[in-house]
Amino acid sequence: MNDMAAAVDRELLRANLERARNELIEAVRVIPASEWQRPSSDTAWTIGELFEHIVQSLEIAPREVASVRVGRGFINVPQWLFDWGNMLVIKINARRASAESIVRRFEAAHRLVIALLNSINEEEWALKAAFYGRGERTMREVFTLHTEHTFEHLEQIRASTK
Repeated sequence: MNDMAAAVDRELLRANLERARNELIEAVRVIPASEWQRPSSDTAWTIGELFEHIVQSLEIAPREVASVRVGRGFINVPQWLFDWGNMLVIKINARRASAESIVRRFEAAHRLVIALLNSINEEEWALKAAFYGRGERTMREVFTLHTEHTFEHLEQIRASTK
């Protein structure tokens, strides 16, 4: 990969992270707390649990980046066990989440992820590590999947609150 491709990639990743941030903050702003206990239309989670899941996923991103940098897997347990544990943690944490805490935590995680994005060297983009018992991801995929993940769940939230 040449310097131009890396710069363009980084700018696209940054723009997508910013868009995800803006869309999450807007969704939290417009959906009243009274709706947060509403079940989502196509997941086993409530609206509030989906917000918690989005935030918690971004908070884990620095550990994912660190894992890729050293080529060591991250939370490689059977998928059913990871999914069960993730569901349990999200449901428990969502009980005490508020619009303010979701935005505050997302903003903090977002700032850290942007700093990490800025710190990636060109040769690190192709590094890989195994994740969540689901196979390998490159450094580029770690950043890309977080924005895709946020957009996917924001769409589920919007569909559930129409």
